[in-house]
Amino acid sequence: MVCPQPTTPPRQNLKRGQSPNQLPSPSAGGSRKRLKSRASVGSDSDTEGPVDYQDFLVSKYQGGGFSGRERSEGPQSKPEEHGADVEVPYDYNSAPLFSGADNKSNKIRILVVHGGPPSSPLECNLKIRHEEDYEALSYVWGQDVPEDEKERIRIHSQDGSTSVLLITPNLAKALKQLRYPNQARVFWVDAVCMNQADHREKDNQVPLMAKIYSMAKNVCVWLGDPAKDTPLGLNLARTIRYLRNYNTFVEKYTDLASWEALVDLMKRNWFGRRWVVQEIAMAKTATLHCGKWELTWSEFSDAVSLFQEMEDRVRRKFKVSEEHNFPNNYFGHVKAFRASRLVENVNQLIQKDESGMVMRKLATLEGLVSNLTSFQSSEPHDTVYAVLSLANDIPNSEPSSNSKATVDTIRQTPLPDMSATVYRAIQAMKPVNYPVNYKLPFDIVARDFLNIVTKKSNCLDMILRPWAPEPPVQRQNRNARHMIKSSCSAGHVGHAMDKIEPANRIAKSSHPYPSWIRSLRYLPYVPDRNGHFVRANADTLVGPPDKKVYSASGKYPAKWEFGRDSTRWTLKAKGFPLEEVGDVMDPAIAGVVPDSWFECGDWFLEDNEMPPQDFWRTIVADRDAKGEKCPSWYAQACKVAFEEKSRGGDAAITQMKNSINSQIVEAYLDRVQSVIWGRRLIRTKENGWLGLAANKPRAVEPGDVVCILFGCSVPVILRKHEDKYDGKDDGKHDDKHEGDGVSVWYELIGECYIHGMMNGDALRFRTDAKIKDVEFEIR
Repeated sequence: MVCPQPTTPPRQNLKRGQSPNQLPSPSAGGSRKRLKSRASVGSDSDTEGPVDYQDFLVSKYQGGGFSGRERSEGPQSKPEEHGADVEVPYDYNSAPLFSGADNKSNKIRILVVHGGPPSSPLECNLKIRHEEDYEALSYVWGQDVPEDEKERIRIHSQDGSTSVLLITPNLAKALKQLRYPNQARVFWVDAVCMNQADHREKDNQVPLMAKIYSMAKNVCVWLGDPAKDTPLGLNLARTIRYLRNYNTFVEKYTDLASWEALVDLMKRNWFGRRWVVQEIAMAKTATLHCGKWELTWSEFSDAVSLFQEMEDRVRRKFKVSEEHNFPNNYFGHVKAFRASRLVENVNQLIQKDESGMVMRKLATLEGLVSNLTSFQSSEPHDTVYAVLSLANDIPNSEPSSNSKATVDTIRQTPLPDMSATVYRAIQAMKPVNYPVNYKLPFDIVARDFLNIVTKKSNCLDMILRPWAPEPPVQRQNRNARHMIKSSCSAGHVGHAMDKIEPANRIAKSSHPYPSWIRSLRYLPYVPDRNGHFVRANADTLVGPPDKKVYSASGKYPAKWEFGRDSTRWTLKAKGFPLEEVGDVMDPAIAGVVPDSWFECGDWFLEDNEMPPQDFWRTIVADRDAKGEKCPSWYAQACKVAFEEKSRGGDAAITQMKNSINSQIVEAYLDRVQSVIWGRRLIRTKENGWLGLAANKPRAVEPGDVVCILFGCSVPVILRKHEDKYDGKDDGKHDDKHEGDGVSVWYELIGECYIHGMMNGDALRFRTDAKIKDVEFEIR
């Protein structure tokens, strides 16, 4: 989680004989109050002792939930008068976090924002936190803005000097809107409170993020400026939780404008940030702020959950609206909204007591990365780093002083007489210190992540789930120079840890992912141009980590190794080939069943017969929407759904759902679409097993091999490659050979469904057919 370096304006000439330390300080009005020391994150009471700062301390938070009024203005007091100051760059050494060469520190800085009207400049103090209460600001990053559009934040130091940082307009709006008119308010703001030019400081602060947000008395979420109808959405969100008869409420007492406003609120960019999961999950309390309006997180969370329960009723309300052109699905799938996913995950990730303090973490690292794929980060490393503090199997995520440190370098070396099997079992059970190191290229971070989660779960399913950000693209030198120039300011429109140092990113961008790292591009749902989440790909067959849907490799001992030679990353995994792919049908683009599928499935609709069992079970992957064994009535639903398909034509399921007046058949068709979307129907070459396989990122082809990998819960499709070389030992060909001068390796095409081979049947077939195990080298 790395962000651009704070930008400071050019130094201006001082008066002759005047040093920056001689600049006038703001007047210190008000009484002084000696604070009682207490130990907590960010506290430096052991070294600094009690401190007098009553002038700048904020009183207890007094804002309430939205009630059709503007937010509370907080405590009132006489505004301070600030003396004239000279504009010089802020120096973070004036409030250092480290002592000497030490790389670890629990200190944090806090930003004391002086009171003032919304139109006045931002006057602040930036200092080491001792025991003051503070609120944490949560917001989003956005597009770069020109330097002349940034705003100045004036930092007043204890020694009387005044200096300046530049922040983006969005951060300035947040601070100006959230500050009190006549009283200071204390925040932790990542873009300002961390020195973004110091790698040591950034790597140290990332593991502290969870504590920073959990110790804050409140987390202020800045959603941005309000739209015209924002109050309608906020009012609906606050009201909906207190009602009982939701059918009557939706139909008689709500209008479409209010629902549209709530949907627009749920589509705000903030809900798509990966770091917000941690920030909200760890918060004692949180408030959402949209301009001058606010709403408590608990009110919003309840409203989103209830909206999901009422989604069908609200959808029908839009469907009969002439004003909206009678849409079938006006706002997309509410459960796929990032706001919905955030509410759902926050409720499932952390167990808290009544005061909001975290009692227990409920999710593994593998589960977090798998389930939080809809949340984005502009820095690839944050795909993993942003959730480390939430994982119950990664108790420590410490900064690394070694630029080459990986997970492997900090694990203990096995004893000489300890077998590899025993050592691996012990290491799988031990807590792992996971180093936060933004200097590493992402492919090493990905390798480390896969190494840890596969060893802990003894399962290889993660290589089949889409989880990794898009591979970085090699940029031209001129683009690199532009990025470096434009990434040098604090308070980009968003989160200060969502950017990577450009030079590092470009230098490490030449390695494409191996086939066993799946890109987020292939998630089931993606946002369209309106921000509505729509289906783009089929659901994964492997399912979530905490619920195995299939057991293709049974309980056979898994064995694999992630490695690298001089040119490439490899995965060496044990398994066996099942059978080659024979026939490959056209893909089910947008969930439309091609006519060729029915012929391949031996179902001739004109005969008015029931569909063959392997066909109707294959197109739902032999499971219902909850991942349970599919009910027998699916066969009849299949017959009813497709009997009206025109001869020689494809079956457009979306249109079929609109014309069928049966909720049962419609639910069945929903399941069909979730399984076949974008996939190809296949038959194996020898035994003619029916199945489904991938069409992208790599399309299945005749001759590809259906394989069982020990540790994978579903079969996979591998494509064999042979590289010829001159036979000389150049250190690059340490893989398997078939004859002199030929190296054999495999490409992972993807997961697949093979009817009758999903629950250990393949192991029995291996025994009967006397198939030998193979170590596949997958690149």
